[in-house]
Amino acid sequence: MPLLFGFKRRLGKRWYAMQPTDKLVARLPLLTGAAAETALSALQERLAHQDGSLVGVDWSGLRMQRAQMAAWQLKNARFAGGELPNAYFAYSQLAGADFRGTNLRDAHFREARLTGVDFADADLRNANFARADLRDANLRDADIRGINLWAAELRGARFSEHHRDALRQMDIRLCAGSEYNARNGRTGGFVKCI
Repeated sequence: MPLLFGFKRRLGKRWYAMQPTDKLVARLPLLTGAAAETALSALQERLAHQDGSLVGVDWSGLRMQRAQMAAWQLKNARFAGGELPNAYFAYSQLAGADFRGTNLRDAHFREARLTGVDFADADLRNANFARADLRDANLRDADIRGINLWAAELRGARFSEHHRDALRQMDIRLCAGSEYNARNGRTGGFVKCI
């Protein structure tokens, strides 16, 4: 049986390798399990030989455990409403990405560029943002229990009042903000005190 599984995986990888990048990207959110991993692996291999850019791709609703997207160019990509627990986005360029309502529990964003990213209502429990650039990111109403913000750049990042205790344990103080968030029209919120 393992021999048959290995053959099917190699055949699937070859089939995905023959697909145009735009069709492969569009199909990825519809796949699950081994098929999704195989398609992502084929896409990753292809991007290693190109510029590695998937700027502005809409992957809303993508469901994949342990997605490996390290050092990818994903500016303005949309992952809203997805299920990406244990995803690995370390060193990726994700400026302006949309992760609203996404399950990112135990995800890794180490040293990722996340300026202006929208994490509103996202599940960020135990996520690792060590040395990540979260300037102007929206973390309002996100679940940040157990989050690692060691040496993260938080200037202009927006939090909710209920984050105060969790952030205080990390020696991060919040001050009232008065910015206007053009994406959802909300004002106020709380930002890191400088």
